[in-house]
Amino acid sequence: MLPALDMCGGHGVLDFANNHYKFKVRGLSVNDMGVADITAAGEVYNLTKLSDFEGNYFSVAAGATIAGGGSAAWLKNEHGVVIKIHSTTVGLRFTVSVDGMHVKIQKDKVQK
Repeated sequence: MLPALDMCGGHGVLDFANNHYKFKVRGLSVNDMGVADITAAGEVYNLTKLSDFEGNYFSVAAGATIAGGGSAAWLKNEHGVVIKIHSTTVGLRFTVSVDGMHVKIQKDKVQK
């Protein structure tokens, strides 16, 4: 099973190796239709160790239409980790800017 993530605003939770890790996101630029906050989920590829999740992610592909009219974006960091992000808000369409985002793992795990 692929590692997964859930994001809301500037933070999220990564499910990896049967643990849940909080992380912060900076620089995620979202073009939306008047929505103040974004809720998104995604899959993580090429992640073999937790420390590789941190870093600067840049857009590989953005704005692809997915089933139901939403959109998805693929971002890749300097460790080769790829995140596919898609909206979880009904009717929300978004694109991630080419500037990308910076992800930092927080020290505490999450109980789910």
